[in-house]
Amino acid sequence: MGSHLSTTQLAAQLGLAPITLAIWRHEGRGPRFRKLGSRVLYDEQDVRKWLESTARQSTREDPATPAPTAA
Repeated sequence: MGSHLSTTQLAAQLGLAPITLAIWRHEGRGPRFRKLGSRVLYDEQDVRKWLESTARQSTREDPATPAPTAA
Protein backbone atom coordinates (compact mmCIF):
# COMPACT_ATOMS: atom_id res chain seq x y z
CA MET A 1 0.00 0.00 0.00
CA GLY A 2 1.34 3.46 -0.96
CA SER A 3 2.06 6.32 1.37
CA HIS A 4 -0.85 8.59 2.24
CA LEU A 5 -1.05 12.16 3.48
CA SER A 6 -3.72 13.86 5.55
CA THR A 7 -5.23 17.15 4.42
CA THR A 8 -3.06 19.00 6.94
CA GLN A 9 0.12 17.25 5.77
CA LEU A 10 -0.57 17.84 2.08
CA ALA A 11 -1.55 21.47 2.65
CA ALA A 12 1.74 22.06 4.49
CA GLN A 13 3.75 20.45 1.67
CA LEU A 14 1.99 22.54 -0.97
CA GLY A 15 2.05 25.77 1.05
CA LEU A 16 -1.75 25.95 1.12
CA ALA A 17 -4.33 26.33 3.85
CA PRO A 18 -6.16 23.06 4.60
CA ILE A 19 -9.45 24.83 3.79
CA THR A 20 -8.20 25.30 0.21
CA LEU A 21 -8.00 21.53 -0.23
CA ALA A 22 -11.47 21.17 1.33
CA ILE A 23 -12.89 23.69 -1.14
CA TRP A 24 -11.16 21.96 -4.05
CA ARG A 25 -12.63 18.60 -2.94
CA HIS A 26 -16.10 20.14 -2.85
CA GLU A 27 -15.60 21.67 -6.33
CA GLY A 28 -14.09 18.49 -7.81
CA ARG A 29 -10.67 20.10 -8.27
CA GLY A 30 -7.31 19.14 -6.82
CA PRO A 31 -5.78 15.70 -6.40
CA ARG A 32 -7.81 12.52 -5.98
CA PHE A 33 -8.55 11.63 -2.38
CA ARG A 34 -9.96 8.81 -0.31
CA LYS A 35 -12.44 8.96 2.54
CA LEU A 36 -12.06 6.53 5.43
CA GLY A 37 -14.91 7.37 7.75
CA SER A 38 -14.42 11.07 8.40
CA ARG A 39 -10.72 11.01 7.45
CA VAL A 40 -9.54 12.32 4.08
CA LEU A 41 -6.32 10.84 2.74
CA TYR A 42 -4.29 11.63 -0.37
CA ASP A 43 -2.13 8.97 -2.02
CA GLU A 44 1.29 10.44 -2.81
CA GLN A 45 1.23 8.95 -6.34
CA ASP A 46 -2.11 10.63 -7.04
CA VAL A 47 -0.72 13.94 -5.78
CA ARG A 48 2.34 13.63 -8.06
CA LYS A 49 0.14 12.85 -11.08
CA TRP A 50 -2.14 15.80 -10.29
CA LEU A 51 0.82 18.16 -9.85
CA GLU A 52 2.21 17.03 -13.21
CA SER A 53 -1.16 17.69 -14.85
CA THR A 54 -1.07 21.30 -13.62
CA ALA A 55 2.21 22.13 -15.44
CA ARG A 56 1.84 25.01 -17.91
CA GLN A 57 4.13 26.87 -20.32
CA SER A 58 2.17 30.14 -20.18
CA THR A 59 -0.46 31.81 -18.03
CA ARG A 60 -2.55 32.12 -21.22
CA GLU A 61 -2.52 28.36 -21.77
CA ASP A 62 -5.95 26.75 -21.53
CA PRO A 63 -5.67 23.78 -19.12
CA ALA A 64 -7.90 21.74 -21.45
CA THR A 65 -5.73 22.47 -24.50
CA PRO A 66 -2.26 20.94 -24.94
CA ALA A 67 0.59 23.43 -25.24
CA PRO A 68 1.70 24.07 -28.83
CA THR A 69 4.97 22.46 -29.82
CA ALA A 70 7.90 24.59 -30.92
CA ALA A 71 8.41 24.58 -34.69
